[in-house]
Amino acid sequence: MRDVEVSAPGKLFVIGEYAVLHGARALLVALDAGITARAERSRRWRLVAPDLGLEAPLEHVLPDSGAALLAASVAAARDDLCIAEAFTVIVRGSTAASRRKHGLGGSAASAVAILGALMAARGADIADEETRSMLFSLALSVHRAHQRGRGSGADVAASVYGGWIDYAAGEAKPRISRVTVPADIRVAAAWSGVASDTARAIAAFEPQAHLRPLRAILERFWAAIRAVDRDAMLCEIEAYGRKLESFAAGAGAERIARLSAAARALGWAAKGSGAVGGDCAIAIGFGDRDAGGLERDWRAAGAQPLDVSVAVDGVHAVCAKSGEELHA
Repeated sequence: MRDVEVSAPGKLFVIGEYAVLHGARALLVALDAGITARAERSRRWRLVAPDLGLEAPLEHVLPDSGAALLAASVAAARDDLCIAEAFTVIVRGSTAASRRKHGLGGSAASAVAILGALMAARGADIADEETRSMLFSLALSVHRAHQRGRGSGADVAASVYGGWIDYAAGEAKPRISRVTVPADIRVAAAWSGVASDTARAIAAFEPQAHLRPLRAILERFWAAIRAVDRDAMLCEIEAYGRKLESFAAGAGAERIARLSAAARALGWAAKGSGAVGGDCAIAIGFGDRDAGGLERDWRAAGAQPLDVSVAVDGVHAVCAKSGEELHA
């Protein structure tokens, strides 16, 4: 056993949210705004989460607290991997954008980082594809249990594999593959200032009314990806965003619509990312887009532009060290 630190990226949905819950293909991008988890050998199992103001023995973390998923991830690694030696697990956002709830997939990244750290502490190579497959399965199980069976697992896949991810939930098991996008693609994101209620948004989604048009847009989008048709890609991203806006309501949805409109006025394709009703707006463009002007207009609309970039590598070990000192 060894002390080790692991980082797992966050994510944004580029296209395909909601429809992915019903078997459609979604495109996600992994972001450097993720979560790091450090596993240090200890005399007892402890969980430390500075962003949540938590430092406690694992068994003292309440099941209805904000750290419940973190504790469940530690417990799953301990039990499923049969780890006999105790660890203190320290979990924090890797960037300023991921130290608060900004809709960047922090919960999935937390599960992946914690499980990855404890797997690596046990001697596993988390860069190995077979190990990553096992890590994905375990993280998906823990995350879905925390979400009470909801969610596609796409955010877990982005955290494990990184880069641009083509994801479909599937009946037997998820289908995950990396996507090659044009090298001049540009991604920008902004926190709307209004958090969305993902569980409520999923429950309110009406497949009978909305799924068919979303699927049609996705079919055209993936055809544009295959043809490397930049204009068509942007057109379908924008069409998907407008369709999401058509069945959203409330202050958060109105804010996302304003942010998307501001980006479109500058030539970007823009939409909300993830659950409708708040969280982040995402803008996609190619070549020399006016990122400065976009950030200015987003701030004027009351949003917070996020300093994010694509995380190509997925979950990875940051550092590891040997030593004999145990922590209380």
